[in-house]
Order: sequence, then C-alpha cells, then structure tokens
Amino acid sequence: MNIDILLNRLDGVKQLPKDIHAARYVAKCPAHDDTHPSLAVTLTHQNQVLIHCRAHCGGIDVLAAVGLKFKDLHDRPLDYQGYKRVKRAYSYQQLFEVFQYDIAFVMQCNQILMKGEPLPKQTLLNLYMVAEKLAYSLRAANNG
Repeated sequence: MNIDILLNRLDGVKQLPKDIHAARYVAKCPAHDDTHPSLAVTLTHQNQVLIHCRAHCGGIDVLAAVGLKFKDLHDRPLDYQGYKRVKRAYSYQQLFEVFQYDIAFVMQCNQILMKGEPLPKQTLLNLYMVAEKLAYSLRAANNG
C-alpha cells in the first residue's frame, strides 16, 4: 500500500491526529474547485485507502483528477472474499463525526428553503445523495 502516491499529488494536505484504527489526512479535492480542504483520505489498519469528498465527488473522479486509479494505490489486487463483516458498536461521538457535515448541509438547505428560495440543481442532487447515505446507514445499522 502506498498512500504517499496520492498524498503527493494533492494540494493542502494536512495530517489529522492518528486514531487507533487509521492514519487520516485532509486535502483540497482535485475533482472540483475546492477552496477549503473537503477531501478526507484515510489509511486503515487493513492498509486500505478510503477517499471521501464532502462535496460528494466520487473516489474514481478524485483519483482521475490526479492521474491515478485505485489499483495504483495497492501493492496487490484487492480481494474482499477473505473479509468478514464485523458488527461494531459506535459511540454517539463517532457517529456525529461521520455525519456532522451531512447534518450541517441539510440544515443549510433547510434555512434556504425556509426563506422561500429555491435550491440550485447541484445542491438538490447533493441533498438527494446525503439522504441516500443516511438511509443506507440506518438500514445497515438496523440489519447489522
């Protein structure tokens, strides 16, 4: 696993405090006109690179913007057949950290709508993706 290949091609990279499970970084997303770091890059304890853009850019788009593919980040092909799903209990703090930007985005959309103003098309699409993400997470938590 070579996360440095990706980090060296990103602007504004800052390492966050390391937690017990991962090395975490933030950077400006190369897939959209990013003025503040909205891209989260995590190297898990299983040596997997996780890419999450708070503006909802896809991981493939982020990597393509810097001339990479997912296979470039791994020393060997990924094989998920050997992994078992692990049920974990998350604290409210951990859940808040995961969803805090989504919640803030929904609240901002609500404020705009309460003023009687329409939401731009891209904002509506992002709102739909956030709703899908939250719905999926709830279903996974209930079935987990």
